[in-house]
Amino acid sequence: MITVNGVETPWRPGLTIEEILKNIEDEFSIVVVKVDGKTIQKNQHPTFKVPDGASVITIDVIAGG
Repeated sequence: MITVNGVETPWRPGLTIEEILKNIEDEFSIVVVKVDGKTIQKNQHPTFKVPDGASVITIDVIAGG
């Protein structure tokens, strides 16, 4: 089991950030992801394997002017 934005979510071996993001309905295309407090770069999302028991937080980045 992992926690994604405060919600307990099932975990499985090999689960990646990219897979987690696909399951989150999010209207923003730019997202910062932290796993256990460590920021994971966007180019690592397809391959970064989230460990069991991890806390995952997504932060929407909004720009405007």
